[in-house]
Amino acid sequence: MPRSLPALLICVAVLLAGCTRFPELAGTIEPQARTAGYPSLLTVDELAALSAETGATPGKTTAPETPDARIARLKARAARLRGGVIDQETRARMEAGVE
Repeated sequence: MPRSLPALLICVAVLLAGCTRFPELAGTIEPQARTAGYPSLLTVDELAALSAETGATPGKTTAPETPDARIARLKARAARLRGGVIDQETRARMEAGVE
């Protein structure tokens, strides 16, 4: 009997989930959107030309860094990550509490 209880609860949950009302979606799309055509697809060259015209560079707010600058930045980050997670004062308190 105890083994059948989880299976029974799962079946009840599935049946209850099947009884939920489907949301009313009729009328949620505006008539303008319903009659609108598909957007035109652009080639990569056309996108590059548009980007050059507008000066848009999504995601970039600074000038691109050189490979050497990136290497130096990543090495500095790795050195920071290699450091201790727990400072000396906290470590001393922890060791004193364990003794």
